[in-house]
Amino acid sequence: MSCEHCKLEPTFYDVALDFDGVVHRYSLGLHDGSIYDPVMGGFAGVYRIMKERDVSMVIYSCREPTSIIKWLDENGFDIPVTRTKPLAAVYVDDKGYRFTHWSENELDNILSKIKTERFMKTQYGQSHVG
Repeated sequence: MSCEHCKLEPTFYDVALDFDGVVHRYSLGLHDGSIYDPVMGGFAGVYRIMKERDVSMVIYSCREPTSIIKWLDENGFDIPVTRTKPLAAVYVDDKGYRFTHWSENELDNILSKIKTERFMKTQYGQSHVG
């Protein structure tokens, strides 16, 4: 795979996968910025099934795409990578929030999630526990 995959044409994908915490285990959070962990448990099997069923996939991340592509190649995955939010039917993200509508209850839920993430970061030096 080459970095040509980093420059995606406007394409509609079946599923867009966040890289850290969904594909890459990300047990230490951002840590030193490197991609340090193995594949997230269960992902290899899911990837194989989605490929067999012709599910189009793309990975999105704020990381440099070339480092992700190298890691994907080393782990046997052939998935395009982008730094922008792609068009997709489904987004899989470990930090996602299922939005339905704006209300006071929705705002409270979002603020509670932010509070938890901030607590994890101050207590453990990371905002994501794998």
